[in-house]
Order: sequence, then structure tokens, then C-alpha cells
Amino acid sequence: MRAANTNDRAICVMYDLSGMRPGDEQVILDDIDEVAAQHALKNRKLNPSYLYHNG
Repeated sequence: MRAANTNDRAICVMYDLSGMRPGDEQVILDDIDEVAAQHALKNRKLNPSYLYHNG
């Protein structure tokens, strides 16, 4: 995040869900929450380089 913001580069997080089995959804959702909190992804002022789907 720091490098993306410093160098005016876009960054995003994508997950490869191929091979995911029913019941694995919570693992992904928990990881999304952890990554978002750890890197303050929802703070657009702090991380303007982070890309958001549909805005």
C-alpha cells in the first residue's frame, strides 16, 4: 500500500476461487476482513491507490 500510494500506482486484491468447495466461503470472508483491517483498505483518504469495484 505504501509503495502504491507513494508511486501513484493502483493496487487491488483478487481471490482465485477455482477449486473452492461449498462451505469454504467463511474462510475467504474472514481473510477479506483481516486484510482490509490490516491495511486500512476502506480508508480512501489514507489509501487512494486502492481500487474499488464499481467505484
